[in-house]
Amino acid sequence: SFTAIRICNDICYTTCDYFFLLFAVVLTKKKSGSLKKYILAWLLVFALLFPVTSLSAAQFFLSPASKTVQENATFTVDVVVSSADQALNALSGTILFPANLIEVISLSKAGSIASLWVQEPSYSNTAGTISFEGLVLNPGFSGQNGKVLTISFRSIGKGTVPVLFSAGSVLANDGKGTQILSLKSGGTY
Repeated sequence: SFTAIRICNDICYTTCDYFFLLFAVVLTKKKSGSLKKYILAWLLVFALLFPVTSLSAAQFFLSPASKTVQENATFTVDVVVSSADQALNALSGTILFPANLIEVISLSKAGSIASLWVQEPSYSNTAGTISFEGLVLNPGFSGQNGKVLTISFRSIGKGTVPVLFSAGSVLANDGKGTQILSLKSGGTY
């Protein structure tokens, strides 16, 4: 399957190279009066043979996105990814939280779409950070609400608590590792 895809990609790129070479030869041979006709004709042929396709976008978000929490109470938040149209096979992120208002009790990988971890999920209550880096085996994950990990927090202060993604990456399962992350949505607790 992967070999077939690689061959198709090579054929497409080779065809594109020949097309541009032919296009350059035609441009240099034709007189300027009929140049517009040839350019339009070749662009039409190229558009029909190689339609433009766009990569879909993936999103990181926290679930629930907001919740009222009492002081000294524990609560859980899921880190979730959605990639409806494009399968993903690698994801990573860094989440920031105010360490003076909440602390991480634990991180759980139970039920995660990631089956291998390049960097085990980890946290620092001193720095107020959570980091993770995981892989999803072939055929990857595509769909809504793919759970990456569950964070258990404890409220240790009063006030509005923003929990935000400071960095993130979601790579497509396309053999090239194309970045498809377009949105990172945090939460307020």
